Amino acid sequence: MQLPDDIMQNDEALNKLAKDLFKIDFENTEFHFVMLSALISLLLNKNIVTEDEVAKATEEAGNAFKLFKYRNSLQKSDE
Repeated sequence: MQLPDDIMQNDEALNKLAKDLFKIDFENTEFHFVMLSALISLLLNKNIVTEDEVAKATEEAGNAFKLFKYRNSLQKSDE
């Protein structure tokens, strides 16, 4: 792929290429899992977060998801 000399056009071309390359992957839940795992590993390795913080955040998000799912089931049963 030949990139234009203009920096803005270059940026637009690279953004389009990236969007086209990852278009299918963004619809794939395995891709999300791999990317999230990589991000968590990076944050842990850089000592930005601790394992306890990740565990707590994961537990909180899991509980919130369960509550949303329960609320959704209650709304469906009312209909």
